[in-house]
Amino acid sequence: MNFKVSEIAQTLFEKIPHTKQTVCAKQKISEALEKEYQSELTDKNEIQATGEVLSRYGSLESAGKLAGYSDEEILSWSETENALNDKQLSKAFRRTRHTIYITTAFLVLTIVAFLNMLIYRNLLVIGSVVIFGLPAFFFMRKYIKSVKKYDGESIRLLPDGYERLKINSDRFSKRLLNSMFLSVAGFFYMLFEILSWILELKLKTGEAISSMWTNIAVVEVVLFILIKNILCRIWLDSCEGWDTRRKFDNQLFFALCGSVAYWIIAVSLILLFRDSIIYYNNYMILALVVYAFCVLIYNLTIRKNLVFKNIVKNAKRIAVFGTAIVVFGVYQFMQMDSWLLQPYISSIPAVEYTADKINYNEDNGVYTITTDKEDFKILQLTDIHLGGSAASSIKDFKALNAVYDLINDTKPDLVVVTGDLVFPLGLFSMSFNNTAPIIQFSSFMRNI
Repeated sequence: MNFKVSEIAQTLFEKIPHTKQTVCAKQKISEALEKEYQSELTDKNEIQATGEVLSRYGSLESAGKLAGYSDEEILSWSETENALNDKQLSKAFRRTRHTIYITTAFLVLTIVAFLNMLIYRNLLVIGSVVIFGLPAFFFMRKYIKSVKKYDGESIRLLPDGYERLKINSDRFSKRLLNSMFLSVAGFFYMLFEILSWILELKLKTGEAISSMWTNIAVVEVVLFILIKNILCRIWLDSCEGWDTRRKFDNQLFFALCGSVAYWIIAVSLILLFRDSIIYYNNYMILALVVYAFCVLIYNLTIRKNLVFKNIVKNAKRIAVFGTAIVVFGVYQFMQMDSWLLQPYISSIPAVEYTADKINYNEDNGVYTITTDKEDFKILQLTDIHLGGSAASSIKDFKALNAVYDLINDTKPDLVVVTGDLVFPLGLFSMSFNNTAPIIQFSSFMRNI
């Protein structure tokens, strides 16, 4: 469609309340004006044709009649009774958002309680499902009533109200897309951790899931953000009342499929080649960085076709989010598993020893060691203080080497480690990671 002709239709409806009927009328008038424009081009140039169309159909009445509308229909478009302005729409959305937050909170608690019931197979948790599920059902009904009250079939928006709707629609469209990307990445990161524990640490599936479930607070936060954004977007879609939501939903579906495909490939490759990769856990961090870069490119390019304004500059927001990203990045770096000692740990030779008979009493939890040796030698180790980071790798190597020398020289029958295995104290070791040094030390002792 000619840009000038589409601008004519846009200008005619600038001060008209926004309804589903006016949206359809604007589209129909644009098509009628375009048809007139094309007919004028047979004996005029583009400027003359545009001027002719504008002179004939420069008013809403003449353009409406060109598209086949009656005087009564054209007059009804300008009615402002019960039309919402900026403040009224903001107030309605604010009330609905409060309902959405409460609904989402109870929904998340219900989902987590249900998963707890499945994981731990505890029927007592059913009570929690009911306690959280009933309020979730009540507030969800309240939310649905609000969606129906402000649906596109009946709602009328004054021009400033429609501008507010577009701003909110953009905001929650972006938030929904990004929270979807975050949720997919979080799910596959958890799946990767569970599978790596099962494959490397030989944990049972239930044990691995239970260990990961200790981070349930993070899952709850991400789930809350995702559901909240979905419900807000649905409410705003109901106010718009036309088919642009279909385009957004299609794009959301393809973005979801693309994200899932990316992570299936990434996780599968990392786990498939884990034996030939020394620091394979860090490749998962690399996959997250690549994924974040792809999401950034998506937000700067494809997303602009789904929103009215893609990027809105806000200095304060940039400063806050920039600082948060830097802090999070530094924290994640200090959380990373360096695994720089893994080649040394993997090549450490076993110390020869004569095995003794060990029995375990499940009733009282007591281990009994029976030996035929005249001397039973016990070696106590303490305060090894592994940092588990790149900055502490030299110190960690010396500590493990000292442990090996002690065990190799004394040839003990029993080694007792009495504490302070790790030392992830921020700036002292440049690490906040307990997991890496614990697993490293376990592997080290197992190999010895």
